[in-house]
Amino acid sequence: MASSGAQLPRPAALLFDLNGTLFPVDSAAATFRQLGLPSSAVELWFSRVLRDGFAAQLSGTFLPFKHYAACHLGSLLDAHPAAARLSGEEAAQRVVAAWAAADLWPDAPAALRTMHAAGLQLAVLTNGSADGVARSVLQKAGVEGMFAALLDINMAQAWKPARQSYAFACGQLGLRPDQVMMVASHPWDIQGALQAGLQAAYVQRDQSEPYGFPPGCQQPRIVARDFSELAQALAAL
Repeated sequence: MASSGAQLPRPAALLFDLNGTLFPVDSAAATFRQLGLPSSAVELWFSRVLRDGFAAQLSGTFLPFKHYAACHLGSLLDAHPAAARLSGEEAAQRVVAAWAAADLWPDAPAALRTMHAAGLQLAVLTNGSADGVARSVLQKAGVEGMFAALLDINMAQAWKPARQSYAFACGQLGLRPDQVMMVASHPWDIQGALQAGLQAAYVQRDQSEPYGFPPGCQQPRIVARDFSELAQALAAL
């Protein structure tokens, strides 16, 4: 566990990424197998969705997650002759339903309760769906009531890591960016938040993927292996 940035204020709110940070992306692996696709295709599909969402955002076009999800699932189904004969839209609905039924990472519920009890405001900002996925997984875990806001890019009309997405979230929380700490397991999300003026905590869910931005870039205030370590580091601020 690493922590830096002692000159910064203690954050008033924690803004959580959803997919990969609060629950595993491969929670949809069984659904991919039912579709006739290999489990390993989940990460490939997810990376393509993010790639094209980011590229469109940079070029000045906003389309929601579901658009790219359906497009790339359709392409994967077409590329596998033994795969289910479904449209990309139908397949995407099944995958999103699997995510909506996912369990949080095992360390998450207790740590979230600890952070909430410490007076930190909790919120979600996802490139996916706040109502369709975030609310469902948090309700299942019994922690949805601790979250002050469930936000997504459809509300912001901007994909993370675009600055305006984080600015929208801070505005919804009624806080300055430096009062909000982004919590994510994706280095690109951390870097986007830092560039938007937020604090950041990188949770290294994949132990083979340390925070990879070089020293010339801004660095997260906290690096933790899981939410338990994150709660400990926050308590020490």
